[in-house]
Amino acid sequence: MDSELTEVLDTRTTTVEAGDNAPIAAFTSDPGAPVAGQSVVFNAENARGGGSDIVEYRWDLTGNGEFDEVSTTPVVGYTFETAGVQDVRLVVENEVGLTAEEVTQIVVQEDAAPAEASLSLLTVGGEGPEGTVAAESGHVSVLVTNVGDETGSFQVELSIGLGISRTQTTSPIEGGAEQEVTFSDVATNLDPGLYSLDVSVENDSIPGEVTVEQEQAGPGPEPAFTVDLVETNSPVLAGESLTATVNVTNTGDSEETATVTLDVDALDSTTRSLTVGPGESATETLRLRTTAADIGEYNATADVGESETVFTVTVGESGDGDGDPMNGTADEDGTLVTPTLVFLLLVVLLLVGGTYYYVNRGDQSDDEMDPL
Repeated sequence: MDSELTEVLDTRTTTVEAGDNAPIAAFTSDPGAPVAGQSVVFNAENARGGGSDIVEYRWDLTGNGEFDEVSTTPVVGYTFETAGVQDVRLVVENEVGLTAEEVTQIVVQEDAAPAEASLSLLTVGGEGPEGTVAAESGHVSVLVTNVGDETGSFQVELSIGLGISRTQTTSPIEGGAEQEVTFSDVATNLDPGLYSLDVSVENDSIPGEVTVEQEQAGPGPEPAFTVDLVETNSPVLAGESLTATVNVTNTGDSEETATVTLDVDALDSTTRSLTVGPGESATETLRLRTTAADIGEYNATADVGESETVFTVTVGESGDGDGDPMNGTADEDGTLVTPTLVFLLLVVLLLVGGTYYYVNRGDQSDDEMDPL
């Protein structure tokens, strides 16, 4: 000490712990978890000088034991070029030469690219970028690939022509993974024809074409008819023609041709066709020839499609009295020859013969008498 006294009166030695005045090293990093190539700011403003000011900040930013930055200010910036765990060491020194050290590990991450979608493999109706679909149906599909590193979902938009636009959102797709997106019934509300289309995401799009076919008319309703029995000439004698007259009604909405079938058990069947307008009826007579071996009673059916009528007919022995007394035998073309008809023919022949005789005898003598 400076004093006017020059004589040393006494001496004393005192030991002082350095920690009582030692500084405290501390720092923060921003960001706390940087990626490779990203600048990091280290801030040691929270460091304390221990009763005096900090005069120097020494930074070992690469963990190699050497100081990369030495400054009198507490803030420094640094960029880590590679990913991994980095040791960052700070040494602070105060005015009295005391120092303190702080070491912190910084985890540097890989530089991950954000999620980004890429489109490929567009198919229209399963045929590729240009396809044909049926009216009111068809599908369009596209493959969405995440070419980024981060997981993300993507909104996919389908546009057809000028008036159709639909969107779908994918489920989360990891980096490098892919997902197929399908739009169904793309031809709904589209007239037949050729349309351009486009499938797009935020950073990509892919074009195509779709042809909508003319809608094929389906088969019309089945013709609808009903059939009713009008009359039959049963009972008939063996060898005569059996006839059945039926009435066919068209219950549909358009003119159709009906096929009428007459089927007699154990005998035979026959068919006839007739054209009937919508809501109209027509009568048709069906004929079956019988023989001497066909004597008996039979079930007969007349049908048109799903409609039928069932009745009973009888074929009797010729001359057994069971048939119609006016019935006779059938000639070659089915015309019936009855006893009454034969009698009438004989009467006509007698009248014609008698007239001829008297005419030829007119030139004879008046007194000559005709033997008849």
